[in-house]
This record gives sequence, structure tokens and C-alpha cells, in this order.
Amino acid sequence: MKFFNLSNDGPEIDPKGFPQAEFIAAVLEGGIAMERMTTELIDYFKGYQWKFWRWYKLEKEEAIDAYTDAVMGLIRYIRLGKFDPQYSVSTYLYLLTKNKCIDHLRKNGRGQRLEKDPIPETLSPEGSQDPFYEILLSEAFDALMDVLETFRGKCREIILKWGYWGYSMTEIAAALGFKNAEVVRTQKSRCLKQLEEVLGNDPEFPTPKLN
Repeated sequence: MKFFNLSNDGPEIDPKGFPQAEFIAAVLEGGIAMERMTTELIDYFKGYQWKFWRWYKLEKEEAIDAYTDAVMGLIRYIRLGKFDPQYSVSTYLYLLTKNKCIDHLRKNGRGQRLEKDPIPETLSPEGSQDPFYEILLSEAFDALMDVLETFRGKCREIILKWGYWGYSMTEIAAALGFKNAEVVRTQKSRCLKQLEEVLGNDPEFPTPKLN
């Protein structure tokens, strides 16, 4: 799934050179800061996707998809309060990328004997309890993206910037060209109601909060 923009191979990775505290704070804050720091993370650690591409002899698209999923997984752990600060962002991203690569191998009947590494997690009061975040940060994300692709206008962008990136209504107005935050808030409510109607009573998806 091409949710992030990924470039080709990069230099050797020095995990200590990445501003981990700033990244975690930005992810918890959401908005423009989160999007900026996520872009920095993707570029800094992009060597992981190519390391496992060579190691497991994956197709390039498989390696890119695995790395994309790993980045989303890392954000999920942080936003839901499951990131264990005893470990580094680099460790999480390395293990998640490796495990996602093994998933791709198994889908194609390969790598059945490979074992995935356990991902450390904890529970933190900083994590979101909003069920809509649970959708956007869950394994059901791809299915939700397919639904959002069918929406007209700017509903997809509004929902993702608000629900995934954590933009404020004012930030969304500026980014998408709306008159003001109130216009965005009204449009967001309409978009979420439309989303509820499409999802219906599907047990795979919790009901979004209309706020």
C-alpha cells in the first residue's frame, strides 16, 4: 500500500542519530509536526527495507510495502500507548519491518520456517482510547482506505488529516483551502456520517466518534 512516499536505497543507519524523543512527542501531538517527523523517520531508516529485500530476496514492491506497514505499526504502538520506552524507535522499526517481510514471504508460500520476533509493548495512559483511532491505526487500515477511495470531494483528506495525522480543524482549513475551522468541522461531521453509513454494522470496524 503506497501511503507514504518512499525513495530508494540510503546510507548506513546510525540509530543514535535519529531524534527519537522529538519524533515520539510529535506523534503524540499529531498534526503538521507528526507528518513532518514521520517523513524524517521514513527517510532516515529507509535502509531497513532494502536490507531485508536483499536478505529475503523479496520483490522490491514487497519490501516497500513491508516498510510502509512497519512505519504504520510503529505509529500505532506510540499513538495507542503501547510503545515501551525501554526500547528504541530503531529497534521497533527493525523488528516490525522484518516481521512484515516474513508475512509477505508466507503469503507467497515462502518462508514458512522463518520465525517472527516478538514486539515489545506496554500500556500507557498517553495512548488514545478513541475507537476511531483504533480503526486508523489497526490492521483494518487497508480496508478503510479502500472505502475512503470511493468518497467524493475532500472527505478522504479530511478524515486522514484529522483521524490519522491529528491535524486541528484550523490546520486542515489551511492545508485544504477551506474558509475556516468551522467549515471544516461541519464537513468532517458529514464525512464521518457518510463513513458510518458505508461501514454499517460491520464488526471489523468500531463506530467512529462524531466529534
